[in-house]
Amino acid sequence: MVAPSTVRSVWLRHDLETFQKRLKALEAKVQQDGLVLTDAQVAALEKKKKTNKAKAKLKLIIQVTWGRRILTMLATLKA
Repeated sequence: MVAPSTVRSVWLRHDLETFQKRLKALEAKVQQDGLVLTDAQVAALEKKKKTNKAKAKLKLIIQVTWGRRILTMLATLKA
């Protein structure tokens, strides 16, 4: 048996304290070594990819919205 605090200490030591970081490291290891993943690991990686796409889309929407607001504010200041 391994205590949860020991697992966390190992994760911290290897900069893997978040689930996202562990998935990213797993993905890199698969590409590097050609490992075969379990169904649960594949599902987690697919979920991560969907989440990343959603975050990128949200970030773009925010950038466009703020860009428009700034342009409107600048136009108002010039008038």
